[in-house]
Amino acid sequence: SVRPLAMSLETAAGQAVSPYILGGAARSVQPRSLPKLYHELLSRSEVVAAAGSPGYFAYNPHRYPAFMQGIRDVASDFDRESIFLMSGGGERSESEMDARLDDAIELMGAGSYLDAFILEYVCPDEL
Repeated sequence: SVRPLAMSLETAAGQAVSPYILGGAARSVQPRSLPKLYHELLSRSEVVAAAGSPGYFAYNPHRYPAFMQGIRDVASDFDRESIFLMSGGGERSESEMDARLDDAIELMGAGSYLDAFILEYVCPDEL
């Protein structure tokens, strides 16, 4: 069974997101088919009620092209508003963060937005 979390995320369509978000792994080979397989697993009616809508995460969308193509496939083959896409970056300047965000939107096939963007590795003196 899926364990409840203190915080829940929602898709743009207002659906709960699975607490198990599929992420890109730079040190392994993830096939293009993996994001769709994950989506299909969560789309089964008995699973989606317990698990929620699919979510995808990529630290650096340039590091795993096959996995990213799979996310683009899912984003174009299914209702984008029912899929949660997020990325992040460790950049510190506004222009570098904007560039990283734009890259993630394009490489994930996210349309015009990401659902979340994580500011990575921030130290207190950088706030």
